[in-house]
Amino acid sequence: MSDSRWYHGGANGLRPDELLLPPTVIGVKSQALEVRALRLSTDFNPDLQVALLVHLKRIYQPDRVYVTSDLQAARWYAQDGGSVYEVEPIGDLRLDRGEPSGYTVEAARVIFVVEDDVPVLVSELIRSAALKEQSWGYLTNGPVFTANYFLGWAEKLFCSLLRRLPKLQGVHGEPHWRQVLANGFLIAAETPEVDPFVIAAFAALHDACRKCDGHDPDHGERAEQLALELAESDALCLFPQQLDVLCVALRDHDRGYVNDVPTIGACWDADRLDLPRVGVKVDPSFLSTPFALALNQ
Repeated sequence: MSDSRWYHGGANGLRPDELLLPPTVIGVKSQALEVRALRLSTDFNPDLQVALLVHLKRIYQPDRVYVTSDLQAARWYAQDGGSVYEVEPIGDLRLDRGEPSGYTVEAARVIFVVEDDVPVLVSELIRSAALKEQSWGYLTNGPVFTANYFLGWAEKLFCSLLRRLPKLQGVHGEPHWRQVLANGFLIAAETPEVDPFVIAAFAALHDACRKCDGHDPDHGERAEQLALELAESDALCLFPQQLDVLCVALRDHDRGYVNDVPTIGACWDADRLDLPRVGVKVDPSFLSTPFALALNQ
């Protein structure tokens, strides 16, 4: 164990040589219990969620500092804007009963900041849910994307992307992106096949590369390229299949197409349902999803 590198994921703002102390020592609320609960919670089985929280409270140790030798596990605790630190454990290492690679210590000293502003780790979130489904078999009400739990995380992905984009205004700026997100979530909540993470990424990125509010025929292709760059830098942590769907949705969103792939159609419908903001009535022949058609009536 002495040769291991140790990491801690949590709130940002710490610098080398600063000490990480337990929540009970410094009198702050730790997010560790909430993060673990989010990793294990589901709105398909509220009784099991309550049981899991009871279990987590038994094993949670607010008088200790959590460290791990698994960098990805530390990123879990820092995702959505936190930081990952390499740390030097102080005191005895005790196996953490809630994490296979986790330990707790009396305190830890920051060696250096590994990563700031950790994005929402969508692919890890879905992978964890898939493993959970295989292990416990209680996600039985259709695709995992339909859970309200994932809609909440998708909104976090949208906000994570906003931190990396210029705050554009105008009729194609940030207020429009937020309305597209709201429209897309309405469609996703009623359409089990729609992936809300792709909806969130589309809402944030589809007009982010516009050069003007007028005619700009290449802005979809530029948005696609931006998505690929964000994915390459791990700021957009999607599965490859999700990224492929997102790229099509971004590239072709302003070309007047319809699409029978539910997620792509939902992205385009979410955008077109906001046309009345510029005085344009939505033509139902350009809508792809039944729920968007119903909303437009």
